[in-house]
Amino acid sequence: MKNLRLPIAALVAATLLYGCGQDTVVEDELSLLEMESFDQNILSQIGEGPVQDYADHYLVEFSGDAASVEAAVRSVGGTVASILPEMGMATVTNLGDKEARDLGRNRAIQHVSRDLMVQWTPTKEESFFQMLDEVVIDQETGMLDPTSANFFSCQYGLDQIDVVEAWGTGALGSKSVKVAVLDTGIDPTHQDLVGKIDLVHTTSVLTSSPCGPQDINTILDYDFHGTFVSSHITSNNIGVAGVAPKTEVVSVKVMNCNGSGSFADIISGIYYAANIEDVKIINLSLGATLPKNLRGAGRLNAAMNKIVNYATSQGKLVISSAGNSALDMDRKGNLVVVPAESGTSVSIYATNINDELASYSNYGVSGTWVGGPGGDGGDDINLGCFLPPAFHSFTLGALSSYAGGSPTSYSAAAGTSFSAPVVAGVAALMMAENPGMTPAQVKTKLAQTAEDLGQPGRDRIYSNGRVNAFRAVSE
Repeated sequence: MKNLRLPIAALVAATLLYGCGQDTVVEDELSLLEMESFDQNILSQIGEGPVQDYADHYLVEFSGDAASVEAAVRSVGGTVASILPEMGMATVTNLGDKEARDLGRNRAIQHVSRDLMVQWTPTKEESFFQMLDEVVIDQETGMLDPTSANFFSCQYGLDQIDVVEAWGTGALGSKSVKVAVLDTGIDPTHQDLVGKIDLVHTTSVLTSSPCGPQDINTILDYDFHGTFVSSHITSNNIGVAGVAPKTEVVSVKVMNCNGSGSFADIISGIYYAANIEDVKIINLSLGATLPKNLRGAGRLNAAMNKIVNYATSQGKLVISSAGNSALDMDRKGNLVVVPAESGTSVSIYATNINDELASYSNYGVSGTWVGGPGGDGGDDINLGCFLPPAFHSFTLGALSSYAGGSPTSYSAAAGTSFSAPVVAGVAALMMAENPGMTPAQVKTKLAQTAEDLGQPGRDRIYSNGRVNAFRAVSE
């Protein structure tokens, strides 16, 4: 046993998923909108810069074989960066506007859509960051009792979902049920993630970053988001306990150091994860709210629907965060929340320490399925754990060494980004206990075994209820 002095970082990310990123917005975003049918109040809520055109980056949809589309792209001087043959999709670069139009006239090509760069998560600059006093962590090797994790008593969400009772049945997850985390990358050196990452399949499909090639060409997390999310799913139980501690994650890097990325990159990431045999769950802790008539977004939204449905057809449960705009998804007018509403995606809202809807969380029967603890600010509840009470209502997770932390650093945050991996972890427990379960069966059982928080039965605030790990694995 070794005692370490550990700085704890509190990164409170309960800001909108749709805020403006410094490197991912255009000067006049309103030129992209058909404003006649767009609610001005919603615009002021979500910010005037969630997207920009991704210059020289196109999503091409085609019929026929891959060779035909590659020949068509070469004929106009373009380059196929990636191709998804089963989907009839390819990412193409080195095209100007004229070349893109010429490519669209080829008989082998159905659609040529300019890709969009989207701010999918809050940047660190948009979040509150504070270093707290050092604490002592007892570091050991091997599989530890999850309840022995240093911060376990501060992880209110684990108690809320009855996961200790689930662990008591022997449900701890399995390496044969992996969770693909499509995010900003991962820190493979963090003490709570060493040995919990399938490094053979972990990869980056990122194509652009303001942080340069070191961000694009590595799996490393230069933000904080991907590492934090992953530690909610699985952990060595040193600092924090993960929901499914025997589960492994596959990190697929689709967002850069600012939490932004392109539609085509995320589509490529989902396709990649959908074709890994041991991946049973795909976690998408990312999202954006867009006007349905945003120029160029229609085909990209349709492609996102298609790829999510493809992943489900491959036996993967796709879990997405519902979004952080306190938006009634049953009454959102001309807006679409992506990927929460994409295809067969299972959308997760966030609850707070009071087991109520978190103040920021999107909600609605049509847009969410179940909830999970996501943290919130301003709740005056003292858990009696050793952190200052101001942080008791947030979720806790690992902080990447490449985002200002170290292999022994942790942080606090709030958002539907962090309720989604809790549910992904519960699904991993379920599928490890019942290897033959299909995504549809898991989705149904999550609802059937959820804690009913609102009006009896499914209701417009809490949908099917808040996830319950013990009931999910025992009933």
